[in-house]
Amino acid sequence: MIEAKEESPFQRSFRDMADRLGRPLVPIGRKHPVFAAHHLFSGAPEGIDGPGAMFGEGGIIYSDGDYGCLWDGGRQDKPASRSAIRSGLELGVNLAIHSYQQTHAHSVKMVTG
Repeated sequence: MIEAKEESPFQRSFRDMADRLGRPLVPIGRKHPVFAAHHLFSGAPEGIDGPGAMFGEGGIIYSDGDYGCLWDGGRQDKPASRSAIRSGLELGVNLAIHSYQQTHAHSVKMVTG
């Protein structure tokens, strides 16, 4: 379950959606396949505001790292370092590959029964 000191409305809505789908969000550990789908990570890389946390269950992944801001070079008032941008982009690649792999495995399962 997402645990935050001050849960934002977005965090709350995402958690509520996951709960309604029967997939309560739990912390993703370093052995989760998303951290090795292409680029190797020992855990969630630093997000725009410091260490990010990732939660997931049953094909849903949530992160509070705001990697989208990193993909854009940071915020106007807070430019990101080159290494943070690179790590964020590499995590995005991993997320895309992991998502594809999960979708492919699910579609094969549907065809083969």
